[in-house]
Amino acid sequence: MSRPDLKKDSKSGANEHKSSVSSSTPGTDLDQVRPGTPWGVALPHIYTHARHALGTSESIKAAYARLDLPEILKRRIIGFLGNFGSGKTEVAVNFAMQLALAASDSENEFSGSVRIADLDIVNPYFRSREASEPLSEAGVEVISPSGENFWADLPIILPEIKGRLKDQDGTLILDVGGDDLGAKVLSHLNDDFARGEYALLMVVNANRPFTSSVDGARKVLSELETAAGLKIEGLVSNTHLMDETDPDVIRHGYRFTLEMSEAAGVPVVMVAAEHRLIDSGAGMGGVKQDEFNCPLLPLYRFMLPPWRTAHKGE
Repeated sequence: MSRPDLKKDSKSGANEHKSSVSSSTPGTDLDQVRPGTPWGVALPHIYTHARHALGTSESIKAAYARLDLPEILKRRIIGFLGNFGSGKTEVAVNFAMQLALAASDSENEFSGSVRIADLDIVNPYFRSREASEPLSEAGVEVISPSGENFWADLPIILPEIKGRLKDQDGTLILDVGGDDLGAKVLSHLNDDFARGEYALLMVVNANRPFTSSVDGARKVLSELETAAGLKIEGLVSNTHLMDETDPDVIRHGYRFTLEMSEAAGVPVVMVAAEHRLIDSGAGMGGVKQDEFNCPLLPLYRFMLPPWRTAHKGE
């Protein structure tokens, strides 16, 4: 099976995506609110976090960025772990999208299918399953509970996930729950991980309390490994301050993750940055690929609270 070898400048879509509510969906009247849903919000087909800047198939395709991936990121299974607020779900969703778009690129050798499995059984607010609509548009299969269980805050591990772990076709992305509590789900699956076929990556945000120092970040890494019963083989630099992030924050985060890498003996395999902060060649002063010794993944904001739309500059 061929693996991705991706490279190309990213282009952002400018359309604002509105929620996936159909025209026949009734309004969010109080009598529709279902107790127990996040923030007491309404029925599942009304509520979604996946409000993003990629509103059409054309803008999703225009977001394609060919990335020159190291061998570790070409493995059959890639799992993203991290503490709460690290941005691991956003990274997992965007990485899956880029692989799927690469599969549709006739000039790219990658031709395998791409799937993302939502293993977040801890946090009911920001989960990859909520971006299923735009991911499907990009060609990603989202493995998550169906029906009413789609929104359930329950420790559900789908039986098909075990099957996908053994499936030799395509690439499987794992979006794992936050902190060691979320990583523990992997301990129930680690017998299904074949050595050399998977890579677990820790997403690092140097602006979070428990990963703001190298010692603290190493402690989190150790806790994640212990909970998962598996070794973390790579680091993803994703330092941000939400809408207050600027290019210097990205650069600071990369330097921090390099320090952590040296101390922990785990390589930095990718840097993630919101696409508006990446220099498109128009003299915008954003970060550039040649500033980093690993691929630069452009992020499009999928995981937003329901009262937010895409960044005001998009």
